[in-house]
Amino acid sequence: MGVVGALRMNGKFRKRNSKLNIEEEIKRIELQTVDPLDRIRQIIGVVQVSLTSLKTAVAGYQFRSAEEEILSLKYRNRRFPVC
Repeated sequence: MGVVGALRMNGKFRKRNSKLNIEEEIKRIELQTVDPLDRIRQIIGVVQVSLTSLKTAVAGYQFRSAEEEILSLKYRNRRFPVC
């Protein structure tokens, strides 16, 4: 199963236990008896697919209310303080 195939199910990325899925996929790759550089490339592929999935989830998130969005920006994201 390829990198993308291992992290997808029915065309959608698994959302539950995604960290566990990523860790399991990396462990599976590490056990392979292929060239170390090939293993590294495969692991990078797993991470790239995971980051793409995360970006999609974050970009598609809909706040339940304006208040939730404001509080999220005000208290959770310390890199961009709200005046």
